[in-house]
Amino acid sequence: MINELARHKRFYFFYFLLILVLTLIFTWPLILDLNGSIYGYSGDSFGFIYYLWWWRDNLGKINPLRLNPLAEAPFGSIVPAETGNVVFFWPTQFLALLFGEVVSYNLNLLLTFPFSAAATFLLVFEMTHSRLSALVFSLVFAFSPYHFWKSYNHLDLAMIQYIPFFLLALLRLIKYKSWRESVTAGLSLALLVLLNFYYGFFAILTSIVFFLLSLIKDLIRLGQKSPPRVILRSVVIYSLAMVVAFLITLPFTAPVLVSSVSTDKVLAGTKEVYSRPLDNLLLLSNRPWSFVLPSVDSSFLGSLSQKSYAAIEQLSNDFKTKTPFPHETTVFLGYFSIIFFLFSLFLLGVGKIKNVLLPVILFAVILLSVTSLPPFLIVKGVTFYLPSYFLHQIFPMFRSYGRLGIFVLPLVAASASLSFAYLIEKLKPKQKGLLVFVSIIFILFEFTNIPPFRVTSFAKAPPSYQWLKEKAGDSIVLEYPKNFNLADGEIFQRYHLKKTANFHSASPYFNLWNYLEDIYDPETYRVLSALGVRYVVFHKKLLFENPNPVDELWPQRAFSDGLDYTKLPEAIKIVGDFPEADIFEIGLLTTPKIIVLTKNSLGAVKIDIVGGGTWNIERPSSLYVINLTLEPFPAFLEDGKERKFVEVGVGKSVYSYNSGLYQINLTPYEN
Repeated sequence: MINELARHKRFYFFYFLLILVLTLIFTWPLILDLNGSIYGYSGDSFGFIYYLWWWRDNLGKINPLRLNPLAEAPFGSIVPAETGNVVFFWPTQFLALLFGEVVSYNLNLLLTFPFSAAATFLLVFEMTHSRLSALVFSLVFAFSPYHFWKSYNHLDLAMIQYIPFFLLALLRLIKYKSWRESVTAGLSLALLVLLNFYYGFFAILTSIVFFLLSLIKDLIRLGQKSPPRVILRSVVIYSLAMVVAFLITLPFTAPVLVSSVSTDKVLAGTKEVYSRPLDNLLLLSNRPWSFVLPSVDSSFLGSLSQKSYAAIEQLSNDFKTKTPFPHETTVFLGYFSIIFFLFSLFLLGVGKIKNVLLPVILFAVILLSVTSLPPFLIVKGVTFYLPSYFLHQIFPMFRSYGRLGIFVLPLVAASASLSFAYLIEKLKPKQKGLLVFVSIIFILFEFTNIPPFRVTSFAKAPPSYQWLKEKAGDSIVLEYPKNFNLADGEIFQRYHLKKTANFHSASPYFNLWNYLEDIYDPETYRVLSALGVRYVVFHKKLLFENPNPVDELWPQRAFSDGLDYTKLPEAIKIVGDFPEADIFEIGLLTTPKIIVLTKNSLGAVKIDIVGGGTWNIERPSSLYVINLTLEPFPAFLEDGKERKFVEVGVGKSVYSYNSGLYQINLTPYEN
C-alpha cells in the first residue's frame, strides 16, 4: 500500500494543501493569534491551559503536595496528578515548554484536523485503493460535527486522529491474520488507551466485537471444513493484540486500575470518579436520530435539526425522546456517507462489489450504534435493557456512551467509500473531477458551522484584571457571583497573579459559599476578612458574552439585575468601577480569626486555622468557627448546639490547637 501511495506526490501536495486551507478557514482567525485566543469556548479548555501554565511554572520545583497557592486561597488547591494518558499529556507538555501553554494547546488542536484526514485517508485507501475516494471520505471524518464539538472544549477528545489508525490496524489484522498485524493492532489500541480512557474503553469494545464477528464469519464460511487449529490460530492472534496493548499500557494505567478496584479509602479516591450513576448514561447517550440529524450549530441545517428535536421531544414525556447536551450526543454521520453506505450494501447484495470485510463492518456498526444508546428503554410499561446497561454494571466509571459514535463514523465512511470508488471507476476523468468537487461541496455544506467564527480571544485582559495586576502585595480576591465560571477567571489569573478564594464544586471548601453567597449580609464580609480576602469583584456581565453551547450554566453566570449599592454594608468601599465589574475593598476594623473544619471524600478531617496554629490577641476578639464536616465537634458545643463564635478574653493570650480525629483542643496560655 505504501509503494502505491508514494507514486502520486503531486496529488498529495494538493490534498494536504486542501486540508490545511480548510483547517485555517474553519478555525479562523485562530492562526493570527496563537498566543491569545483558542478555537471554541471557555470551560475545560481554559482549565487545561491553566493546568499547563501551573505545570510549566512548577516544573523542577519541590512541591510534593502539588499545591497551587493561587487557587482556593487561603488554603490552596491540590492539582490532581496526571492520569496515565501520556499520549495526551506528553505532547502538550513538551510544546508548552517550547512555546507556552496557549500555543501548545492551539498547535495540538490544529494538528488534529490534518492528522485525522491523513489517518482516514489510509483507512479508506485500504478498503478501496482509490485515492479520490480516500480524499473525499477523509473530509467526512476530519471535519465531522463530532470533531468540532469536542474541539470547542476538550482537547484530548478532539484528538480523534488515532481512531482511524486503530481501525485500519484492526481490519488488516482480521483480513491477514498475521503476527505482525497483531502487534500493530496492539500498538494502535495502546495509543487510544493512553490518549483517553473513554476512547481506550471503546476501542477495547470495538476490538472484541470485531474479533467475535470475524470468528463467527470464519466458522460459517468454513463450516465443517474448518479444522480447529485454524480457529485456534485466529483466537491466539487476536488475543496477542490485546496482550500487547495490556503490557504497553500497564505501567501507566496500573495506579488507576488499583484505585478503581481498591476497598482502601485512601486508594479508592473519590467515589464519583469510579462509580457514575446510571442517570448519567441516560443523559449522555445517543438516540437513533443522533446519527441522522445534522448538528444544531450547522450553518445551513441547524435550524432544521432544532425543529426536528423539538418535534421529537413532543412524542413522549420520558427520556426516550430527549436529546440533551449536544456536545456529547452530536454524532451526525452525514447524508453523503449514509447514502453511499446504503449504496455499498446494495452493490454487495447484487454482487457488484466484493469485500470480505464489509459484512463484519456492517454488523459491527449495528452493535456499536446500539451500545451507544441509553441503557434501557421503557415502551408501554415494558423495560428493554440495552448493552450499555450491562456494561455499566461492570464498568460504572464510564458515563458518556454517546462518544462511541466517533468509532461508528469512520466505519460507515470506509464502507460508503466502496460504492463511491465503484462509481468513480465508471466515469471519465473530467466526470471524476466534477463528482469529487460536488461531493466535497456537499460534505462541507452539511458539516459547516461557520459563520459565525468560533474563536474566543483573551489577548487583552479586562480593565478590572488590569487594575488588580497593578496592585502590589499578596492580596486575595473573591469573584462574584457564585456561578462565576472559574475557568474564565483562571485564564486571566495568569496575567494578574493575585490569589483567588473561589472554590471549585469538588473542593472540600465549596460549602463555604453558604456563608459567603449573600452579598448584602455584613457577616459575609467578616468571614471574607477572616479568610484574608481584601478585594471583592462583582461581575456585572460575562467576560465572554457570546453564547456558550458547551456550558449549560452560561445564562446564570452573571447578575441579571445588577447590584443595589444601597444595601451593601459599610464594611466595604468601592475602589474600581469598570464596564464589566466593580471592585470593592474590605475595610473591617477588627478581623476575627477563623477555623475551617473540612472532611474530604476519603473521610479524613482537616483543620485549617488561617494565619497559623498560634496567634497573639491584642484586644477583645473572637474565633470564627466554620464546620463543613456535617458532624459536631465537642470543643464548639454549648448547650448541645454548635457555636459559630468562640469568644477570646481581654488581654494578651496565645491560643493553640491540637488536632485529632473529630476533636479540637483550644488551650489558653496566660503570658
